[in-house]
Amino acid sequence: NIGVSYSRTIRVVEPPCGDTTPPTVALTAPAEGTRVWGNVTLSANASDNVGVTRVQFQVNGENVCVDQSAPWSCTVDLDSRPTGDYAFRARAFDACENARASAEMQARVVSNPELWLDQPSSGATVSGTQGPVYGWATDPDGVPTVSMTLDNQVTVPVTYRPARPDVCQAVPVSDPDCPNVGF
Repeated sequence: NIGVSYSRTIRVVEPPCGDTTPPTVALTAPAEGTRVWGNVTLSANASDNVGVTRVQFQVNGENVCVDQSAPWSCTVDLDSRPTGDYAFRARAFDACENARASAEMQARVVSNPELWLDQPSSGATVSGTQGPVYGWATDPDGVPTVSMTLDNQVTVPVTYRPARPDVCQAVPVSDPDCPNVGF
């Protein structure tokens, strides 16, 4: 047996990228000063003289999602984040990896309010077209309105703000509307 080996050096060189102009990008959602919760769509407008290859979206500087084709948007779940003011930003990249960040937009992430239904009780059978519905809702940012749906179809008007001092004493929440958190 005769063995033969060869050695070759291969040098891979990326073609030079003559473009040094970063893309332009503007965050279009969420809007400045809005309140957001749950699954939120982040969107941006981006353009470049060569072409935008991707837009990266950030919440408080953390990369949360990326879109690689226009229209530039993605959905992020904010339910796990505590209530507070957050900074949203988009960052666009072109084929030469030039990048530019959008202006920062501030929006308030709100957690889902705490909601309890006192009546009818769990498992109760309700019949007829009218009946009493009692409960309460609290949130550190306050709860602007309460509405209900019946069989996922009909919105039922609810009178919100009756006094419930029992709730505000028992529930450890600093709701600015206490004690008027009942319905």
